[in-house]
Amino acid sequence: MAIITVSLSPAIDVTLAADHLRIGSHQQVKLLSQSAAGKAINVSRALAAMNVPNTATGFIGTNEADFFFDRC
Repeated sequence: MAIITVSLSPAIDVTLAADHLRIGSHQQVKLLSQSAAGKAINVSRALAAMNVPNTATGFIGTNEADFFFDRC
């Protein structure tokens, strides 16, 4: 049995880190990672971790297609 998850609005989660938090000023941050996310994508990732066959599908823009294909 295979499960299909459908994401109507997949997202790209961006994780940033700052050495120091300075309230009221600009922050010097480093990009740590970008990952595919959204409810259906997160469910597919959890299913894959449990070795459950699944397919993540949804609607994405052409500019983000390569990003999601590489990470899902």
